Amino acid sequence: MLLNIVLFIIFFGFYCCLIPLKSTAAEDSFDSFIPEIKRAFSSEFNPEPEVIKQPVTKEVLTLPSTSPNASNFPTISDSSTYRELQQFVKFHNLQQTIKQITGKPYNKCKKVELLEALKA
Repeated sequence: MLLNIVLFIIFFGFYCCLIPLKSTAAEDSFDSFIPEIKRAFSSEFNPEPEVIKQPVTKEVLTLPSTSPNASNFPTISDSSTYRELQQFVKFHNLQQTIKQITGKPYNKCKKVELLEALKA
């Protein structure tokens, strides 16, 4: 059984190699290639990508003022709770300002100190 399989493979291999492949002129023609491949191998091919260049405009970025007296901050009432004052400081990124005014971190300040620092 094994000898039959080996002989079949050997004869099949020889038979495939000995039969000449016949091709037509249309199959050998370069014109039947995929157009993109044909264009890539032509002498007119430009490897540079086609890029549309747009003019560069310079824009000036303006940052809002970080002082607590700026008009874009909401007013702080004396009836605000301690938690509201802490959230206000965190939301408006005033931690360093409070530390410079009071000399200690905003979360260690008392309510009166936070109110004075924010109204300063």
